[in-house]
Amino acid sequence: MASDTDKRPQEQKREGRLARHRRIAGEIYAQPRTLGGHLRDGLLSVWVARGAGFYGLGWIITFLVLEVTMFSNELAESAGVTEFIGSQLIEYVFRMGFLSLVNSLLAAIWPVYLLQWLSGYGILVFVGGYFAFEKLLRPVVEGRFPELRAAREAKAARQREKEARKRVKKKPSG
Repeated sequence: MASDTDKRPQEQKREGRLARHRRIAGEIYAQPRTLGGHLRDGLLSVWVARGAGFYGLGWIITFLVLEVTMFSNELAESAGVTEFIGSQLIEYVFRMGFLSLVNSLLAAIWPVYLLQWLSGYGILVFVGGYFAFEKLLRPVVEGRFPELRAAREAKAARQREKEARKRVKKKPSG
């Protein structure tokens, strides 16, 4: 028989996607002012997951354009508001799952869209945008969103640790 000291502390269950969406929708319904904070937190977490830099910013912009385009096309194709809302409720799991995954994959190749849209000038815009972001925008953005700076610094620390482990492995013994 196991004693109380042998029992492991009860681990908290991770909240599922649908439960989280339901909880957040309830919070927004109860306090509409929380919408901005939820959007900010969601976009920042995605930006951090994509590196918290220029590429991540391009990913977010491309993803938002793709999602808004998809949403507006569905709205334009529906016969009325009730049909639109009904179809959105029925397709919620499918659309939020599969189509957002497709948009995520398409957003990952956002530099290709830039090159396709601007042809040869796309390379110049991409390189210029990178340097403008790094030299001008990054300090402003990281001042406004300190989470991005913390994520970048944590990533740099992990990279330094990884390089240090490689050097230790390469060091000849003896």
